[in-house]
Amino acid sequence: ILEAGEALKKLREGSLGPDSVVITFDDGYRDNYEEAFPVLDRERIPATIFPVTGFVRGETVHPRYRHRANEVTYLTPEQIREMKIHGIAFGCHTHSHPLMTALPETEIRRQIRESKKLLEDWTGDPVLLFAYPNGAYHPGHFRILEAMGFDAAFTVRPGVNRAAEPCWTLRRTEISGRDTLSHFAAKLRGGFDLWHSLYQSVQRSRPDGR
Repeated sequence: ILEAGEALKKLREGSLGPDSVVITFDDGYRDNYEEAFPVLDRERIPATIFPVTGFVRGETVHPRYRHRANEVTYLTPEQIREMKIHGIAFGCHTHSHPLMTALPETEIRRQIRESKKLLEDWTGDPVLLFAYPNGAYHPGHFRILEAMGFDAAFTVRPGVNRAAEPCWTLRRTEISGRDTLSHFAAKLRGGFDLWHSLYQSVQRSRPDGR
């Protein structure tokens, strides 16, 4: 299990092992700190979290939870700082989780710039990795990310990343709380890649990410 930046370096060098795995979390939910972090820290497992900085600051919530009766909680800047000290890495996921394909370039730049600055203030490190909200992107976003100092970006397209994979469209396989252990094992073998690709193609078109 590798930290995302280290895995990206090995991928570019052609030295990434076939069984290499990178763990990422999107949006910055409080359970990343309360549930996942103690296990990751105890077992010395690296991971990268892509928090939505507007969620962290309490300015907004994920659109899919906007009408939910029970409050959805997110990370705090203090928790982000603590996890960073203990080896958890952080990447940019915009400031309010918009559908980027529906935004003008000026708003995309504002979303990314604000999120990047806040995360760099909270962690004290450059933020070099990006994850597209809802996995939605188009090729015009690549030059924006490159100009703003990013090294790579993650989609929600499932599958294995090979050396020829463009750095702005890195693949990830989604693991959810609904997965059983057998589903988890099957996903790691690529067993759901075709179904997952079809599902994500529909999900990316919805502003609420559903």
